Amino acid sequence: MTDRTAFASWQAFNAKIEQVQCLCQNDTGKLALPPELFSLLDELYDEFQAQIAAGSEPFSRLGAGARHVTELHRLLRLSLTDAALCRAARSEGLQRQRRERLRERLSQLHPHATAIAAALSDL
Repeated sequence: MTDRTAFASWQAFNAKIEQVQCLCQNDTGKLALPPELFSLLDELYDEFQAQIAAGSEPFSRLGAGARHVTELHRLLRLSLTDAALCRAARSEGLQRQRRERLRERLSQLHPHATAIAAALSDL
C-alpha cells in the first residue's frame, strides 16, 4: 500500500467513524442501540485490521504516531464490548450507562484516526 493509498483509506475510515458516532448519538427516545450500529462497528474493526495488515510499511514510519494506531485498536475493541454489553443489559439504567460509555469511546476514536491520517499525509 502506498502512502497516498494509505492516506485515502484513513480518510474513508474517518468518515465511517463519523457515521457510527451519528448512529450512536441519534436519540430516538429508545435506549436500545440501532441494529445497524453493531454491523458498522464490526465493519470498522475489520477495516482497521485490514488497513494495518495491508499498510505495514507506511505505518512502520509513523514514529510517534504509532501510539495512535495502538490507541485506536484499543478503543475499537472496547467499543465492541460496550455495544455487546449494552445489547445484553436488562435494566434501563445499565443500558443508559453502557450507551453513554460507548458514546464516550466513539468520540475518542476520531482524534486518533485524524492523527494517523495527518501523519500519513506527511510521509
